[in-house]
Amino acid sequence: GAVAILAQAVAEVLRSRGGPARAGAMLACENPSLSPGYDAASAKDLERLEVIQRGFRINWMNMRDAFTGQILWQHHDWDCSQGETEAQVPREILKCRQVSREINFSSAETMNGLRLVQTVMYKGEHLEEWSFSFGFVIPNSTNTWQQTIEAAEEEEMIPAELLSGNIVIETTFYDGDLPITSQKVRLYYV
Repeated sequence: GAVAILAQAVAEVLRSRGGPARAGAMLACENPSLSPGYDAASAKDLERLEVIQRGFRINWMNMRDAFTGQILWQHHDWDCSQGETEAQVPREILKCRQVSREINFSSAETMNGLRLVQTVMYKGEHLEEWSFSFGFVIPNSTNTWQQTIEAAEEEEMIPAELLSGNIVIETTFYDGDLPITSQKVRLYYV
């Protein structure tokens, strides 16, 4: 449908501008059989998406023990232009029953339905997926978005030794169904 056409157009624009090779992976859906044309409304949406992408920035992120509030990991100067980055996370985070994650972001543009989808991969295999919705974003604003992630039961947890370096979390931010930015983080438990 229209989303697939727009997704293909976004991929073509990103590739033609020397954008990341992962442009296709950023998309909510792809349809390789699509013709290169798309209607005027889709072109307008594509232009709007490009403006949103230029004005969207992740400022920092942290993860806390949700019960104690203790910060276990934090990262500033987030660079979403890297295809994959690494994070050194303390292994005690795996003992938390709940982890609170805060993401501080700025947006120059209005967004009607900011959300993120995180896909957790273990040794290249899909392990689980989480979706979170923020909703409306005011233009020229900086926001802090907090989510709580509940851990599996202790007996269901994979040991840190097996997880370390083998877990990749891909986080994709969307405005509605349109991808804004995506990044993969390989986790090392230290």
